[in-house]
Amino acid sequence: RAVHSTASSRCTKRMQTVTALPEGYPAGFTFGAGTTPNQAQYYDRGWCFCESSLSNLVKIYDAVLDLALLPIDDQELLEESGIEEGQDPYGVLLMMLGHRCAKGRAPPLAPDDFCLQLEEKSFTSKKADLETVSGVYREGFESQMKVATDLCYPRLNWGDAEVAMVAAVIGGGHVPMLSSLSLDNNMIGDAGVISLAAAIGGGSVPHLAIW
Repeated sequence: RAVHSTASSRCTKRMQTVTALPEGYPAGFTFGAGTTPNQAQYYDRGWCFCESSLSNLVKIYDAVLDLALLPIDDQELLEESGIEEGQDPYGVLLMMLGHRCAKGRAPPLAPDDFCLQLEEKSFTSKKADLETVSGVYREGFESQMKVATDLCYPRLNWGDAEVAMVAAVIGGGHVPMLSSLSLDNNMIGDAGVISLAAAIGGGSVPHLAIW
């Protein structure tokens, strides 16, 4: 419960992750006797995939950040930000953090779709964890989406495939109270519009407005 409520809640101001393993991992790290380091990438790990998917549900577009997208070199970061001498860097860097690190965020996944993808993820003990993680996600999804009145997903570089996933959530009747959906400044083509129209046409969100 603690995992799904913390990761999925809109009240959690920002969800910050680092999805890249350290260069050369596991070289240079010490592990306990008999312990094998997990070298799976972040999104290939079952629990990480669950926490990330929960955070993608209802948080606004710049509240889910992947710090691995930042430049490693501080000077490169300062040059890219365009901060001039004497200028307070805090506000500029904070804006840049949201702009750069929010890109790549995945759309919300309906529980059945999440469970299908979860089957392919790695676990320390898949037999013990698979059912637990599935339940954690389903509970978190239902607790947030069934009461969501607005979903804010602009400026995420989403295309038709991502919008189709949003449409699947809407068309599946998972957001019955939804009245506002923001998708502006994405890369949505005809196929994405058609999938949204079909989902909305099913009547599950009669008061929805799209921005």
